[in-house]
Amino acid sequence: MKLLSNQRGMISSGTFLILCVAGFFLFLFFRLGPSYLDDWYVKHALVGLAKSGEDVNKMEKSEIRTSLSNFMSVNNVRNVKVKEFEIVRKKDRTLVSLVYQNQIPIFGNAVVVLTFKHQLDSTAPEECCEFLVED
Repeated sequence: MKLLSNQRGMISSGTFLILCVAGFFLFLFFRLGPSYLDDWYVKHALVGLAKSGEDVNKMEKSEIRTSLSNFMSVNNVRNVKVKEFEIVRKKDRTLVSLVYQNQIPIFGNAVVVLTFKHQLDSTAPEECCEFLVED
């Protein structure tokens, strides 16, 4: 059996290192979290558009943009503008696409670039919001 005088805990520099690493990840969480939250709301705006009672093929482009704008203003989405949504009409379907990037400064000139891609295909609303078709 070891004596209590031989048993030691973590040294203060080890504790400091663990606190620094934990603090760094907490810092990243608070810097990157709002962008991921905005993206979550963008995805749910497209899901809500797909599940609304109206057929997306029959909606005017302005109606689609108004619906998205209302959802995003209610949910305080700031990093994405409604004009960034691309609405493409095909013969048998409507594609509502969004590709955007957020650049988040971390330290000095170090920047994290987050890229998000979402697409709503009116012929396959259950597959919202995977990016399926390039055009």
